[in-house]
Amino acid sequence: MRTLSTPLSAAKRLLSFLTIIALMTGQVTAFAQEKEDCGDICEELETGIIASREQRAVIYLEKEEWDKLGEIAQRWTNDYPGEAKAWNYLGLSQQGAGKAKEAIDSFFRAWQLTGQKDFRIIESIGDSYSEIKEWNKAKTAYETTIELRPDYPILWRKLASTMENISATHELSTNVEGVFDENTIKARKKLIEEVIRIYKKTLTFRDYYDEYNLWEKYILLLEVIDGDIDEKYLVYRNITRIKKTNISAWERLYEIETTRDNLDEVRKIADILFRIDSKNPLANLLYGKLALENNLHKKAREYFEIGINHNSVSPKQRANIYISLGDLETQPQRALPYYRDAAISDPANTAAWEHVIVMLRGLNRRADAEKIFHGLRAVEFKLKKKITPTKEDAQPLLALQ
Repeated sequence: MRTLSTPLSAAKRLLSFLTIIALMTGQVTAFAQEKEDCGDICEELETGIIASREQRAVIYLEKEEWDKLGEIAQRWTNDYPGEAKAWNYLGLSQQGAGKAKEAIDSFFRAWQLTGQKDFRIIESIGDSYSEIKEWNKAKTAYETTIELRPDYPILWRKLASTMENISATHELSTNVEGVFDENTIKARKKLIEEVIRIYKKTLTFRDYYDEYNLWEKYILLLEVIDGDIDEKYLVYRNITRIKKTNISAWERLYEIETTRDNLDEVRKIADILFRIDSKNPLANLLYGKLALENNLHKKAREYFEIGINHNSVSPKQRANIYISLGDLETQPQRALPYYRDAAISDPANTAAWEHVIVMLRGLNRRADAEKIFHGLRAVEFKLKKKITPTKEDAQPLLALQ
């Protein structure tokens, strides 16, 4: 039996047909102008047009067809300038096409139309500012986003990267003597501490807890400002948790435990270093010292020489091994060259300087001892000012025989 159509259902079918025609021809404005004449039925037509446009916009967005997305979004904003989604899609098309400045304008229109409540839009503003390297504006955008969604991990990750870029571009000024201005040093340290705080927060999220590069950046900044040793320890522990063969991280843990006089842990870390690389300087330094304590002088020398000849031995490690080689000698004349070479390798090693002075005095070379003493005082002055001594500071040692 054939069902008779009601006037309303017939009108809806007609409007559905007209919707298709409007979408095909782009003649949406005419329908919008006649909205007041057709009441609720026209409201349904308008909703259908917007829904259909959004469906196509999503498809173009997923396919990264930026030109097509831009075309449909531009028509959408022309016909419905008060529609936040239209401006957002226009911004996404511009962002995808590499037109970050235009995208920012579109995103701001969308942001205002949402009543400044959609965190995804302000996140896109931050992304666009990052694209054109306007880091401070990107920072403000991401901070606003975090206020809306503090539990969204990627926002903290983006803010951390932005702050890192701000820190990298923060130049230190110098005075007429070429010495860094103290105020700018303090400002830079404060900025780095803020970056560290954000990295710490980012790493509390499960999404990033195992991200090796984040822990690496975190510790790099901690080392730059000579951060808290306990905090450094925890970061290095997490680095070795993720990458168990990271020698430099294990070596820093070795050094930290040495300063704590935690000899049991030092021995455990040395064993790990030895398993990773049997020629590791720190492992062989420790094994040599243990052999020396047991009067195994020949074995101790073997360990020390293995360590000092390693292709990646650092100046600091070389200096400590030279000191240990000097400790093997019973005659001041034979020990002196080792202590001298230790201080030359690492001018900041005040213990090496002191050993040289003691040896010189034991050899009754008081004039030389006095010169080295003054050199040591100059090094200590620099260290007190947190200035790293250089090879030039070791000049008094080079003349010693």
